[in-house]
Amino acid sequence: MIKQSDLALAAWKATERTLDAVVTINKIDYKTTDIASISYDAGGYTGDTFGIGSNYENSVTIKFSHLIEGLKPGMTVWPKIGIKTSNGYEYSSLGLFIVSDDIQMDRNNNETTIKAYDQMCLLEGTYTSKLTYPAKMTSVIAEIANLAGVLLNTTDISRLPVQVNLPSAITGQTYRNAIGMIAQFYAGFATFDRDGKLTIRTITEPDYTLDPSQYEQGGLTKNEAPYKIGGIQCEVTTTTTDSTGQSTETTNTLQVGATSGSQIKLTNNLMTMDRLASIWQQLQSLTFYPFSLNWFGNPAIEAGDWLTLQDTKGNKFNVPNNGYTMTFDGSLSAVSKADQTSTSSSSYAWRGELSQYVADLGGRQGASGNYIYGTDTTEPPYGAKFNDIWYKQNGNKVELWTYERQADGTGKWVLTVSDATGEEVKAKVDQVELEAKASTDAAKAASDKADQLAAKYDDTNALANQALDKAVSAQSDASAAVATANSTASEFGKVDQKADSALASALGAQSDASAAVKQASSAAADSKDAKQIAGAVSQSYKTLTDGSTMTIL
Repeated sequence: MIKQSDLALAAWKATERTLDAVVTINKIDYKTTDIASISYDAGGYTGDTFGIGSNYENSVTIKFSHLIEGLKPGMTVWPKIGIKTSNGYEYSSLGLFIVSDDIQMDRNNNETTIKAYDQMCLLEGTYTSKLTYPAKMTSVIAEIANLAGVLLNTTDISRLPVQVNLPSAITGQTYRNAIGMIAQFYAGFATFDRDGKLTIRTITEPDYTLDPSQYEQGGLTKNEAPYKIGGIQCEVTTTTTDSTGQSTETTNTLQVGATSGSQIKLTNNLMTMDRLASIWQQLQSLTFYPFSLNWFGNPAIEAGDWLTLQDTKGNKFNVPNNGYTMTFDGSLSAVSKADQTSTSSSSYAWRGELSQYVADLGGRQGASGNYIYGTDTTEPPYGAKFNDIWYKQNGNKVELWTYERQADGTGKWVLTVSDATGEEVKAKVDQVELEAKASTDAAKAASDKADQLAAKYDDTNALANQALDKAVSAQSDASAAVATANSTASEFGKVDQKADSALASALGAQSDASAAVKQASSAAADSKDAKQIAGAVSQSYKTLTDGSTMTIL
């Protein structure tokens, strides 16, 4: 959908509309008083199935209410349709078209009718690549446009997902078929936009809603059986040459998905299983209801757009606008549909080369199809689309900007994360840093205390060892006394009271000495454990101050 202001959107959805049209042929404007009718026909994803790689030739048939002399094939036609708003008329271009040889002059009824096609008719020449291969996909696209002599929408092309380089050139194909083959790799279709530039369109999110108030009477016909792609088949023909120079062609069919159900059938000699699997990944969950809708139309809608339709019961469903026709005769009516159509073909003169290139964007595509620009993009990104994101470097700060739609239909970069938000983040960081310093100080104090305890327990350990030595000596002396007392009792056959007392004293001394050994050994062990704990605390502090890292959320 091309850009349109809120005023124009509301005007097109209103029940009463005041319209206007202008057709410019070779820089001469023909107004509504000169125009009897304009019939517009456009397509995207056309074919027997969901036609990825399609290259439909959009067209207009214009009937004038009087004779126009001097019209010739090859002249350029720019039709546009406008609607009256509170700010005047706002027009939507239908694109650039080339007058065909179908020019009818009805001199009896004083009418002139012309048929004109978009620039797809200029792509019927044979494409012979001059690039060095392997080559970037975008370079091939630019070369096709340059050699065919048509303008390229470099902004759209540079936003396409990055593809693996083509290993060899496309051969034996017209420019039109070649750009269609390239579009297959993106699961898209080739077309000319409303500015007359060649581009490749891919599946997008619905951005226009139609309710029954915009339908013509009995306008919606919907197939209740949803369309779902079963699989994709691609025929690949390879040519080999033997030692005698004899060429042999071999055709293989690549398959992804199921072999049953609706099949997308492609022919592309540069297709590989990896590329086909990537295409399938984008399309395997695609489901929609085939439909046909007669409604009051809006010229800003394009073929290939996705629409949200609402039935009379309030049910909403998304559908692709694969076929789109409009008829202007003072009022406007349109037909949108998702059944498939065929393309017409005509051949016209080659225009010569233009100098074009595709600039690489410094960013990546987001999950929702928007584009995300990094801090290496220093200027507001050119050609941005609604909801694109830009991480803008501003001094020592990074700001988040979003490309938002404005009331007049244009876009504008808007600061999403403000300076106040940045200050809040800075305050949180400062707080965490203070908490980290307090933790470090507490750890240092614990380490100092541990060192003191370790020194104290070193002294305790020394005293305990001394006590242990004395206890062991006392135990030895007590054992000797017991032995002497027993010897005396044995020698004299009796022990007097004094000897008994000496024996009792010796046994008591032996018991006390054994207890002293146990206590001294326990004290030594406690001292060793305490020293180990103190050492661990000290090491933990050293790790904290020398090698720690912190993550701030």
